[in-house]
Amino acid sequence: MVTGVPKTHFKFFRVKDAAEATMMKVLQLLRDHWALSLVPLGFIVGCYLDRKNDEELSLYRNKSKLFQRPLKPGEEVTWR
Repeated sequence: MVTGVPKTHFKFFRVKDAAEATMMKVLQLLRDHWALSLVPLGFIVGCYLDRKNDEELSLYRNKSKLFQRPLKPGEEVTWR
């Protein structure tokens, strides 16, 4: 066992060095608190889906009859 690391964290595994001990601590932390990772993961997925939806909706900008207006001379269409 690595010195300074409580034996209770590594009941089923033999730890050989400090890097392995750190990895085991991270895995133990993830196993104990997996639900806490759902909030940031949901936020990231939500931001991604929101951006994809904005991209999709921008394809139809100014094509709607509700917002249609005659273009000024030399003005380019905005839906390109």
